[in-house]
Amino acid sequence: MKLFDIKLPKTFMGEFEVTLNHPLHITDNIYALKEHGKRVLLEMIDLHPKLILAYSGGSDSAFILCCIRDLIDERKITNDAIEIVQGIFTGGDVILTADHERATKFANSLNFSPRIYKYDVNVMWEDIEKFTLDNNLGCINTSCQYILATKQDGVVIQHQGPGLFGGGARPPGLTSENENLIFSNNWCRWDSIDNIINFDTWDKEIYSSFITPFRLSSRPINMQPYDVSLIHDIEKRSLISMGKYLYKWMLYAQCYPEMTEIFGKFVTIDWNLLPQKFFYGRIARFIQAVETSQDNIVYVKLPNGNLFTKKDLTNFGDYYNV
Repeated sequence: MKLFDIKLPKTFMGEFEVTLNHPLHITDNIYALKEHGKRVLLEMIDLHPKLILAYSGGSDSAFILCCIRDLIDERKITNDAIEIVQGIFTGGDVILTADHERATKFANSLNFSPRIYKYDVNVMWEDIEKFTLDNNLGCINTSCQYILATKQDGVVIQHQGPGLFGGGARPPGLTSENENLIFSNNWCRWDSIDNIINFDTWDKEIYSSFITPFRLSSRPINMQPYDVSLIHDIEKRSLISMGKYLYKWMLYAQCYPEMTEIFGKFVTIDWNLLPQKFFYGRIARFIQAVETSQDNIVYVKLPNGNLFTKKDLTNFGDYYNV
């Protein structure tokens, strides 16, 4: 039985459901994520004859890359057990994946030479529009990531952390300010794509590795003196990214200190880099129409129909007064 059952919306911004099938717990072992991550990869290899890591150079896929490096060094897998594919989005001759060089250098430092796969968003724009509308998605970057995965000849490992992990436009998941587990429609789509498997939701142990006392107890970062309405303010964006991802960065750095080299958050596709001759017109209108809509979210339910809360974590009482 899957960790989550997902009933996808039939229409854009339509209703959908997510049910948690197995109990989750709080983890205080700082190396649990590395231990379970390597176990998950070995189990994936046993089940799938050809695996591909969708490597972006972000901290999530880089963490999996570090786990793969360990397994190779430990002689538990061969060098070619998982192919590393680095996706780079372009618009004509302009590269829209701003941190692609940093990503390649980090992979090289771990003795990997990723296969580069370029995807021209201008040439493939009709496919992007169709995929976004057909799947009722509210984020163009997410659509492009999914499409890139479907173009690969093999089963693609994604590191898409819904609910607990924050990110994207959705509200933060299970935190000190939020009692419930929240999913976004944009990040539920991996459940319906045949050649994608999700690292984070493989089982309850890997998912629980992200649930730490820090995650549940940390207070939100004070944004003063920045105006929260100025979403393009670079300092505020940095604070927001830190607020969303700090708990993961802490876990990653504890497991793999070398990952501090690539800390930070870059957007998958920086549309500001797209040449004006492409951007203005159809592309700009479609992005504005889709991404100005409110993110479609749902609260996760238990099998009995009740909403999941922090107190449903099996060892919640060991850490907090109930």
